[in-house]
Amino acid sequence: MTAAQVQGVTRIIEYRDSHYRGVTNDQLSYVLATAYWETARKCCPVTEYGSAAYLKGKRYYPYIGRGLVQITWAANYKKYGITNPEDALTWPVALHVCFDGMVTGKFTGKKLSDYISGSHVDFVGARRIINGTDKASVIAGFARSFQHALRLWQPSATPAARAIPIKTAPKSIFDQIGDFLGIGQEEKAAAPNAPMPPPMPAALTGWSAYTLAAITAGVGALQIIPWETVIRDPAVGYPMVASAIGIAVARAVLPGWLQFFILRDNA
Repeated sequence: MTAAQVQGVTRIIEYRDSHYRGVTNDQLSYVLATAYWETARKCCPVTEYGSAAYLKGKRYYPYIGRGLVQITWAANYKKYGITNPEDALTWPVALHVCFDGMVTGKFTGKKLSDYISGSHVDFVGARRIINGTDKASVIAGFARSFQHALRLWQPSATPAARAIPIKTAPKSIFDQIGDFLGIGQEEKAAAPNAPMPPPMPAALTGWSAYTLAAITAGVGALQIIPWETVIRDPAVGYPMVASAIGIAVARAVLPGWLQFFILRDNA
């Protein structure tokens, strides 16, 4: 992940810790996956993609998609007391809309606890909280990746446990991947009686950064591949695996303008 993505993920985690402590790590994993998908992997509040002419042609203009979950239509902006549409792009508003809508079911009537509660975790069905079943399996794959990272960082199911005094903070998932490449670094020791700080990656540049991004993307792709199909029909499955990894890596390392030409048929 890029430094900007890590910063965005960290802000979302910190908001959960300060405003929604009842949200479990499994539920947080799906919030992070949703924000990751809805913001086109930027992990920060964004505006709906498209030219000015395209967006002005929308029936709900100027209440176009904005924020971490891309709310649209005047009624939804009014629901959150947003009078200036651009305010939906500020972090405080975007975080409030994201968590409130997903926790209370204000978006579609479906809420996090309907699909993720205790030992019951339905990341695929949870897509109904936001947008029916659109890309449900893809987003579920992202949620599993975040779930794995959160468990490595802090295996507790609730945020309260992170305040337990410790001598040394465990390595983040980012540093664990970095260690594999020979570029990991130890986390700084946490201060006594202080909460564990959010995970931060080592500063990477050049080919190291591209390599880390490619590996992370490839691992993520492997988690959402229907392996039953691959095993049942290798002639179809192997090319599908290669394609999934290739597309994921390309999206991770290629500039946006080049992705448009290379991956436009695989969106």
